[in-house]
Amino acid sequence: MGIKRLLMKSLFVRYLVIFLTTLLVPTALFPSLASAERAIIDDVLITPTGDHLLLYCRVKNSFTQEMNRAILSGIATTFTFRIEFYRKVAFWWDQELNSLTVDHTIKYNPLKQQFSVSSADKNTQSTTAVKDFNEAKILLTELNGVKLIETGRLRPNETYLLRVRAELNKVRLPLYLHYVLFFVSLWDFKTDWYEAALTYEGYPPGNR
Repeated sequence: MGIKRLLMKSLFVRYLVIFLTTLLVPTALFPSLASAERAIIDDVLITPTGDHLLLYCRVKNSFTQEMNRAILSGIATTFTFRIEFYRKVAFWWDQELNSLTVDHTIKYNPLKQQFSVSSADKNTQSTTAVKDFNEAKILLTELNGVKLIETGRLRPNETYLLRVRAELNKVRLPLYLHYVLFFVSLWDFKTDWYEAALTYEGYPPGNR
C-alpha cells in the first residue's frame, strides 16, 4: 500500500513538473514572448437605452499562445472588469455614482469539445456554451450592455466620468492545486484605466 501511494505521488509530481515546464519555459527561452503588445480597453461605447445608461467595450491584445494553450488544456480563466462612474464636481472631489465588478470566466471541456463562458456581477449571472474558440474569446473579453446607472439619476448638461479596466485573475490548476500566478507574457495582467468624460443631454422627445 505504501509503495503504491509513493508511486502515485511520484507520478503526480512528475506530471506537475511537466505541466508547469510546458507553460513557463517558452517565455524563458524566448524573451520576446514577454514583450507582447500591451492589453488595453478598446471600442468603448456609452449609450442610453430604456431607463439606463449602458456600457459596451472589449479588451484588446489580451491573448498569447501560452494563454491559448492553457485554456485549451482545461484551465478555467477569469477576466474581471472593474467599472467606476462619477459625476464631475468643480473644485471638489468627484461624486461616485456607481462602482461595479463583472467577472467573465472561460472553461474548456475537451470531452465535449465545448467552451463554457460565464458572466457574473452582483445582480445577474449567465452562462453560454459555444464550440468555436474565437467566439468564446469574444464572449470572454467583451462587455455588452452593462448597466452603468439609471438615466433618471443623471442631470442634463453636467459632466460625468467613466473609468474601466480589466485584469486577468489567478487561475486554478488541475489536480486540486492551490491558486498560482503565471508571470508569462500577458498571463497576469491589468490594463491601464480607460477614462472618458461625457455630458448627458437627456432623450430627444419621442426617442425614449
